Amino acid sequence: MPTAARLIALSTLLACVTSPPSQAQTITQGQASVSGQSVTFEPAVGLWDPEQNTASLLYVTKALSAADEAQARRDGSWPLDGVGPAIKVSLSFVPGKFSAAMNELDRCWVGINGFKGQPIEISGNAPDCHLISTGGRLQPGGMLMGLLEGKGNGYSYRLPFSVMFPAGAGPTTAAAAPAPPAATRPARPAAPAGPPIPPNGAAGTGTYMGQTLRFTHGLAWRTGDKIEIALFDHAPRANILAELRTGTWGDGGPAGVMTLMADTTKQGPPAVTYCFVSLDSPKGGPMGINVNDARSCGLTELSGTLTAGGSVAARLAGSAPMRDKQPMAWDLRFNLPIAK
Repeated sequence: MPTAARLIALSTLLACVTSPPSQAQTITQGQASVSGQSVTFEPAVGLWDPEQNTASLLYVTKALSAADEAQARRDGSWPLDGVGPAIKVSLSFVPGKFSAAMNELDRCWVGINGFKGQPIEISGNAPDCHLISTGGRLQPGGMLMGLLEGKGNGYSYRLPFSVMFPAGAGPTTAAAAPAPPAATRPARPAAPAGPPIPPNGAAGTGTYMGQTLRFTHGLAWRTGDKIEIALFDHAPRANILAELRTGTWGDGGPAGVMTLMADTTKQGPPAVTYCFVSLDSPKGGPMGINVNDARSCGLTELSGTLTAGGSVAARLAGSAPMRDKQPMAWDLRFNLPIAK
């Protein structure tokens, strides 16, 4: 069953299990009681921040106007002032993880605002925020579904969510955000031309805040429809590929990771439908960008038989603003076998 169909089926099942047939409330509406004041919310709306790998949800009692919602999406943040009783939720996932599974949640935050008494903030891990379930795909055109339900000092809430992230619209993808003027646009230099990259070779650099990563080795493998690449500044240990396949690893892990998705009916960079680049700097930690085309991650060359047992060869160079608008830059070259 296709992913979208499975998610729709899950939504239908949740509706059947958690809501009695006579209950008028739909599965996507939420409820909260704070200091004795009870409200029912409109279905949540959602934003995705690719730089922080964070989904932001907003629950309000009266839906935002089309103009206000469009402005919020351009700003990349939901408003809390002037919207009455509202709850804002942030779900941040481990960098490089896009399935939105519970075990990939990094941290959460819940802000309760506009009720009687003082605003309430809750943060921590899933139990702290009363997150019962979450799943979906964090990418342009992706979906996020789940449920927050619990109570604490002076509050209780039940907040189901089922939101879509627009494909190619608004700041939910760095590639789709309106282009700034040419004078301020982040530089995306073309990868320099050079001799063919030898098989099983990797090279390049990554820079951030005066720090430089120098890559010398790489590994590649398939995960479903994704090509995963790990780049190292040293020879990787023999057993690390098994760890990489799980999405977690111990000492001696990669300093750079990439994910590519490609349309197999096309060739070269135009085939790319999704590109993720992440660098792990000594000071700053892992930071990455998610985009839905080759140009936005600076990919100028792509070749190989992109299947397990085949190979992937690529060149890419670019930069993007990260924390405090400081640029992260990359200049990468590799020609790697794709592990079976």
